[in-house]
Amino acid sequence: MPVDYSKWNSIEISDDEDALVSKHFDKESWWRLRHQERLERMVVAKKSRNAVVKELNAAKQNITDIQAQLKCKDICKEVREDLGNQLIETEKQYKRWEEKEQELKVMEKKTPWNVDSICHVSMDNTRVNTQFRPVVTDEDSAEIPPGEFDRFMEVHGQDLLKLAELDNSKETITFLQQHTNLCRQMACDLLLVQAVDFRIAGNDKLMHKTLVQYLRLTWLLGKAASNLVAEISPSYIDAALTKLTKHVAEDSGPFISELSRLKELVIKRAEMKIKEARIQNVYDSLPPLMQEGFAERSTEKLRKAAENMSLEEFKEHMKRCEEVGLWVTSSSNRL
Repeated sequence: MPVDYSKWNSIEISDDEDALVSKHFDKESWWRLRHQERLERMVVAKKSRNAVVKELNAAKQNITDIQAQLKCKDICKEVREDLGNQLIETEKQYKRWEEKEQELKVMEKKTPWNVDSICHVSMDNTRVNTQFRPVVTDEDSAEIPPGEFDRFMEVHGQDLLKLAELDNSKETITFLQQHTNLCRQMACDLLLVQAVDFRIAGNDKLMHKTLVQYLRLTWLLGKAASNLVAEISPSYIDAALTKLTKHVAEDSGPFISELSRLKELVIKRAEMKIKEARIQNVYDSLPPLMQEGFAERSTEKLRKAAENMSLEEFKEHMKRCEEVGLWVTSSSNRL
């Protein structure tokens, strides 16, 4: 029987004991990487904007100081002329920084929106925490210990399911205020896992709700990180998500666009997992010698397996392997 060995290159035999995360989750998924890259770009842009504002304020303060000195009547003519020259130069500097600020504002307006930049949250008061602990900690960015996702899912899995079932922003705010331990990146990752599982189960309605909650939570964490919030408190959750809801109501385009993009990715991932599951099921149902042949890519063991059973039985096994893509026929090779 002809065979194309190249198809075997994509076959993966799962080894849950060696997996660093949940067997249902690919921690290197590009969703998280894409979001992290976007946050990093936003941090760089914010630093540039803050630097311009700092120079602008410094120039403004210098102008005020020089003007105050010029009002004094006790200074000599030479000093007054020197201060006048300084004032002219400082005003030029102020104008240059003002033009730079306007350029940044124009660039920001031209920058496409995403779930991390769709709005800005401003609080009524500011509390300084001397024991500063950023939301994105070293623990979040470090290698995730083996089984950590499973343990998190065991403790918070039911809460994540309840979060996915909520219908509106107000309910989401109240629920997250009562479950602030869900305000972390691992919860976002597991919401994506749930969305894929719902798609596989044929429950597109829950998949949609789960992705909406994923976007809300991802946006909340992104804003907290970029604003250097020491701790995501119930009041911050209310202020942030209320502002997000308002902006989405005014212009839902960016949010819907991001949601549609995520849906496409989740659907593709679900189809891939279904295909992988079918391959694994067929592989598990094969006689041991055929399993060894596929695992080791050994045609010799497949020939031996064929000799140990009837031709009809062997053809039936190979037919199922072809149907799921475990075996691809080719005119260039034969068993």
